[in-house]
Amino acid sequence: MFKQRTKDLVHKYPNYLSEIVASLIPTALEQPFVLEQYFRAKVENISTRFADHVNTIVLMSNVAPILGFLGTLLGLIKAFADSGAAMQLQGQMTPEDFAKLQTAIQIAIITSLFGVAIKVVGSIAQHHIRVRAARFSDEVAEIPREVMYE
Repeated sequence: MFKQRTKDLVHKYPNYLSEIVASLIPTALEQPFVLEQYFRAKVENISTRFADHVNTIVLMSNVAPILGFLGTLLGLIKAFADSGAAMQLQGQMTPEDFAKLQTAIQIAIITSLFGVAIKVVGSIAQHHIRVRAARFSDEVAEIPREVMYE
């Protein structure tokens, strides 16, 4: 049971488990407490690595709406500046001036859209990584229990 379970996990997560399992299978059945301590340390190490990735994604997704809002403000400022300049110079807006106004408003809307989109994608990625890390940690932590109690 133990050997099959570890083979399945090594196949499923080759980057993380191949080193662990390869070094510990020979002594696992003789000294399960050593295995348990080692696996606990590895689970903690892997959880920390996942947490670092999640923190980066959280930071990026939290900053994105602020940058989107900043782009919106800059776009609106440009729109008002272009329309104000046109009104001062000509007393009315020409089609070219109106095109500049539309472009500035488009920039404002697009930056808001990108800020929100990045926040949504970042939140989904953050959730996915946390769920995957928790599932992985649970599977790895289960191995010593299987060795000691089954």
